[in-house]
Formats: sequence, C-alpha cells, structure tokens
Amino acid sequence: MQRVAVLALLVSISMPLTAQNGRGYLFGEPKVSLTLFGGFAQPGAGGDLWAFTFDELTLGRGDLASIERGGDVAVRVSPRFDLVLSYAVSDARSRSEVRDWVDENGDPIRQTTRFTRRPLGLSARYYFRDRGRALGNYAWVPARFVPFASLGFGRMSYSMDQAGEFVESGTNEIFTDRYRAEGRASFAQLGFGASFTIAPAVVLTGEARYLRASGDGEPSFTGFDRLDLSGLSTSLGLTLRL
Repeated sequence: MQRVAVLALLVSISMPLTAQNGRGYLFGEPKVSLTLFGGFAQPGAGGDLWAFTFDELTLGRGDLASIERGGDVAVRVSPRFDLVLSYAVSDARSRSEVRDWVDENGDPIRQTTRFTRRPLGLSARYYFRDRGRALGNYAWVPARFVPFASLGFGRMSYSMDQAGEFVESGTNEIFTDRYRAEGRASFAQLGFGASFTIAPAVVLTGEARYLRASGDGEPSFTGFDRLDLSGLSTSLGLTLRL
C-alpha cells in the first residue's frame, strides 16, 4: 500500500509536467533501445579504379547512391554514453554504356554495375545533454530533443560487380564478360545526429555518418589501388526505449 501511495503521488506530480511538454514518463530510466532506420547512402568512390570506371563508362558517383536500411541496439553505460551495435545494407545497381563506342549495328555497348556494402560496427555514442530526469525512484521524464555524436569501428562485407559487354583496348573487339571485387574490410565511422521524443518510449532518431574504408580489388581488378569503400550516409529511424 505504501508503494501504491508513492506511485499515486508521483503521478499527481508529473501530470502537470506531462500536460505541459507532451512527453509523459517511464517507470525508470531505460537501459536498452532498439532502432530500425532507413536512409540514403552516397559512396565517395575515390581512387584509380573508380576513376577508370567513370572514364570508360557512362557512370558517375551519383549512380552509386542507394537506399540504406539497417538497425542498431544501444546499451546505456552512463547518463550520456551508449555502446551501439549497428548493421546496415546499401545496394546500388546502375546501367551504363561504353563511352564513345557502339557495336557494328550502331547500338550502345551496355553493362550493369552493382555495388554493395554491409557494415557491422560497434560505436560509442555521446549525448550533449541529459536525456531525461528522474522523478524520485519510480519515474523518468525523457527530454524532447537531444543531439549526439558517435565514433566507432567494425568490419564490412563488400562487392563490386560489372557484367555485360566491353571493348578490348588493344584490338577494339567487343566481348562479354563479368568483373568482380569482393571481400571484407575494416572501417572507422564518425556520426552526428539527434533524437526527438514523440512518446515516452518512442523516439525519432536522425543521423549522418561518414564511413572510411578500402578493400582489395580481387579477384578481377588486380593492378589498381585499393577499392575505395568510403561514403556518407544519412538516415531516419524509429527507436524503442526498453
């Protein structure tokens, strides 16, 4: 009965605050959050392999942009720090033609390029202000808007696949082939974002992340520098506080 009386008192205290800010409260500070997000990934596509590709084919950096989707699990380790395990997938597919060449019928020499990245990473996320405040020992009021920054690392699987018709540089012969680079690579990642509480346990989370990585061009692209896997991603997601 004593606990019920305490909870009733906390509810009566928090009701004006709830009515004022529209956030409500939770029974205790959340320790874990789950996020599903979607957004836009734009690879940087630097280095000599991408430069060669853009010179030879009617392909540009913008053609490598794609929808990115993924999710993360965040565990609170202090009032302003989380450890975040995240996974995402971006998959771009673009049609192109060989520049300045046509076949014997005057038709374009076409091929398809597909570029896929699947990063799995662990990062530390720092919030620039408190994410909420406790009301006694039984209630926690989330803040409306909280910006954050993150720094992390991980491993990604990647593939670059080009299939179709090409022109042999020595003989000008048109041939059909498939070229592929695939493997796994380490990456580092820096992010900035913010969370916006839309209900006590539900948060809208936006983030921009820059990922830095490079991988081998094998098995098909030997003789080039390492394949640039870096890029900028922006996302918007729904977070559930647990």
